[in-house]
Amino acid sequence: MGAIRHEGFIPWDDDIDVMMPRPDFLKLIEVFEYENVAMKIGLMSHKTNRQYFAPLAKLYDKNTLVIQKYGQVEKVKTGVYIDIFVIDGLPINDIEQSEFYNKAQKYREDWSYSIRKILAKHHSKNMIRDVLGSIYSVPFKIRGYKHYRDRYDVFCSQFQYDISDYVAVVVYGEGLKKERMLRTEFENYSIVRFEGENFHAVQNPDKYLTNMYGDYMKLPPEDKRISKHPHKVYRLY
Repeated sequence: MGAIRHEGFIPWDDDIDVMMPRPDFLKLIEVFEYENVAMKIGLMSHKTNRQYFAPLAKLYDKNTLVIQKYGQVEKVKTGVYIDIFVIDGLPINDIEQSEFYNKAQKYREDWSYSIRKILAKHHSKNMIRDVLGSIYSVPFKIRGYKHYRDRYDVFCSQFQYDISDYVAVVVYGEGLKKERMLRTEFENYSIVRFEGENFHAVQNPDKYLTNMYGDYMKLPPEDKRISKHPHKVYRLY
C-alpha cells in the first residue's frame, strides 16, 4: 500500500513488511547460515534461533536495538527490522480452504496465549477482558511457546507452494481469505516504486490491495493515522 498509494513509506507508519514464497525463504535462511552475506544485517527466525518467540521472521540491523511495548513476551531482542511474511500453498477447493483458514487462526490464537504478558494491556482495551485473558493463558504458557509456535508453522506449511494453484500468507496472515491469489500472480511480478527505487510486487497490486482493504486509495480518518508499534530504538556503538 505504501508503494502504490504513497510511492514510499506511509507517513504515519513505522515498518516495512515483505512477502516471500516458502522455498525462497528457506533458501534465504541457508544463505545467511552458510555464506555470512552481511555482517551488519541479521536474520531472526525460530529456524535459526530456537529461543525466538515468533513464527514470523525478521531481517534486522545489528547496529540497533528495538525495545517493543506490547502484550507479548519477546525471548530474543532484535534491531530495527523488516518483517518477512511467508507465502504458503493452499488446499484445492473453497470448502477445504475455509476450514484451513479457520484452523490456522486457532493455531495462531493458541500461540498468542502462550507468549502473552500477564496483566499487560492488550488490544481489547478492556481491563476485565485482559485479566480473564491472562488467566486463560496460563495452561498455554505452561506448555510453552515453542510447542505452539512450531505447531502453527508446521500446520500452515503443509501444502507445498510449488505445486499449489492458490497461495497466500497464512502464518500471521492478516487477511486470511482476502490474501488468496493464484500462485502465478505472485511469480509473474510487477515493478513498483518505493522511495525512489524499484521493487518487485504481485502481478496485479490493485487486485491484491482491493481484496485486502477495499478502497485502499482513500486515506483513513486523521485520528486513525497513527503507528501500531509503540517502541524505543537505540543505536549500538
